[in-house]
Amino acid sequence: MKTLFKSAVVLLLSLVFLISCEPTEVIGKIVADFSYTPKSPIVNSPVVFNTKLPKASSWEWDFGDGETGSGAVVKHIYTEPGTYYVKHTVVDSDGTSYSKKKEVVVTLAGEVGDVIEHSKDITADETWSNKYIHLVTNFIAVKNATLTIEEGTVVKFKKGAGLSFGYRETQMSKLIAKGTAERRIIFTSDKSTPKKGDWNGILFGEYADAESIMEYCDISFSGGYNSSSVRSSGNIMVLNASILFNYNKVHSSSSNGIYCSKDGRFGSFEGNEVGYNCEGNSIYIHAKNVHTLGDGKGERSQIDNSSLHGIYVDTYNGMHDKGTFLWENLGARYTLDRGGASGLSVGSAQKTTLVLEAGVTLAFMNDSELNIGNKDNKTGCLIARGAKGNEIKFVAEKIGNSGAKWDHIYFGEYNSEESVMENCIIEDAGGHNSDRAAAVKLYGKTAISFNNNIIKNSKYYGMCLQYGARFKSFEGNTITNSAESSIRMPMQWAHTIGTGNKIDNDGFGIALTGGFSHKNKEVHWLKQTCPYTLVYGGSGMTFHTGSKEGCTLIIDAGNRIQFAEDAWLKIGGDDETFNLIAKGTASEPIVFAPATETGTWDGIEFTKGTGQNTILENCHFYRGGANNGQGWGTLIIKVALDNTPTIRNSVIKQSFSAGIYIWNFNDNGKPIIEKSVTYQECQGPDIKYYLDNGWTI
Repeated sequence: MKTLFKSAVVLLLSLVFLISCEPTEVIGKIVADFSYTPKSPIVNSPVVFNTKLPKASSWEWDFGDGETGSGAVVKHIYTEPGTYYVKHTVVDSDGTSYSKKKEVVVTLAGEVGDVIEHSKDITADETWSNKYIHLVTNFIAVKNATLTIEEGTVVKFKKGAGLSFGYRETQMSKLIAKGTAERRIIFTSDKSTPKKGDWNGILFGEYADAESIMEYCDISFSGGYNSSSVRSSGNIMVLNASILFNYNKVHSSSSNGIYCSKDGRFGSFEGNEVGYNCEGNSIYIHAKNVHTLGDGKGERSQIDNSSLHGIYVDTYNGMHDKGTFLWENLGARYTLDRGGASGLSVGSAQKTTLVLEAGVTLAFMNDSELNIGNKDNKTGCLIARGAKGNEIKFVAEKIGNSGAKWDHIYFGEYNSEESVMENCIIEDAGGHNSDRAAAVKLYGKTAISFNNNIIKNSKYYGMCLQYGARFKSFEGNTITNSAESSIRMPMQWAHTIGTGNKIDNDGFGIALTGGFSHKNKEVHWLKQTCPYTLVYGGSGMTFHTGSKEGCTLIIDAGNRIQFAEDAWLKIGGDDETFNLIAKGTASEPIVFAPATETGTWDGIEFTKGTGQNTILENCHFYRGGANNGQGWGTLIIKVALDNTPTIRNSVIKQSFSAGIYIWNFNDNGKPIIEKSVTYQECQGPDIKYYLDNGWTI
């Protein structure tokens, strides 16, 4: 039912003046506040701004339209209608400045003779004219009808009032609210001094028409639909529906600016301003629908980052639809909650690709994580390409997040090898409850491109690669301040670490596990800023190398190769051939040493599978020869070929047994050990033979 209240007064065509309920900034006894008249400014008429601190030293004004002013009392004329954020700054006697910002809505002038009250559900198509102010006094459901609201219309709501579209199957309905840049549609409180939560909001249910549209609308001082849960309310609520939402302003909510339930999404979302002065999140949305906040083609929206969690992403149902999905840089961080058992899971049978635009920030709640391809037969892909000065950030969400830690970015065995991270910053991660926790983790036979990234402050490893994981490329990265090693990965794939990296010597630096076996392949361990450390061989502390087809490892000059306690490196095998080429220089020798200053390691054993190209030149060997108490040597030679290996210009120091231990059976080959090899402080002889048969080198 509609009740018509006649009035002879001249009102605004588009009313209304809205005062921001942002709490006044108070520092000490200074209150940075101001007032202005008239209460309902109109275009081309002066507005008088008056400070509430007349005794301050100076007063500055930013009128929000590009113009500024100074003085305790100033006048300003707005030439265009719209919403303006006026900032007043005062400076006290000691030079300290304080600021306060308020929102002013300037409209066109016009005559409105009546107010129309709406209190009952709408069951037939209806148009709300801009000739009237519309007052909604109840939570009205639009049932099997279309409500059209004309440009420039003002709609006010009493306490507990709101509009609902398509909430039930029997209420299929549609909203058409298309304002213009000059004549916006205003949805606000009926109070002269409005407050957040004054009315319930606008709700779109599962049966709302997908062509429902809001354009050039201002929606403010709402969010009171579910007063017991800030999480599930908003000025705009999209409950398992899809709507068109462009060039709107959503602000001053007692909960979220926009709330979207599991299947809540947008057919278009362009040019909006959302979240200013909201007590909850600017937007609450499920991960699988975040991409509907912008497609990278239209005018991007601006989402306020000062709200509770910016854009709150509910990760419970993951992202498991086929296709490529872009998360735009909208100015606010995306905050990922704990969600399901594995945080945000990305993957599907036909591949799901998550693309993060440069400048995006992902903030993680405690124990939250990002999982790419971690579900059986569900392929996931992450494309995170930032830019220098516009990096993509993965950080801990510090608001309401005790300890500010999160788990990791996890690439599982179903990760697509097209995954790439470039110019990203990953910090304060590694909080997963595991002895292999890391900021970035790769598991299984998978690979990623990882270049020009920064990992810092990991609470365990910086990166951890397990069970065949490797890098397609790894260049220009910085890994710093990890509680454990900077990188832990299979020895098999250490050569996939490229150039230009700055890797801290945290823990073991680059901690290597397992063995080394490539077919007919020559690989390099490039010089890094930290050591390569052999920490666990996969079957005890023995690191096996070689393959039936033969393979070669070249260690670049200047590298430091470290060994955990009792570790030893076995070159080749009975049926496996391996060439080790370790050629340092006089100024950059290759160092083989224990992982700690006072530690020990067993040694390097050259078996019958040692390749004829094996050479150790300008190498320094420290504190080896522990040999588990067997008393052999730092270098143990059991080769089958003569002239293998060649050792020259090297130093063996502080061996706990012999410097070099040689097996000299008749079927053993003789190595080349030049006189340029020196021995210092060894507990055994420089060279020791297994048999005393007169066979010498």
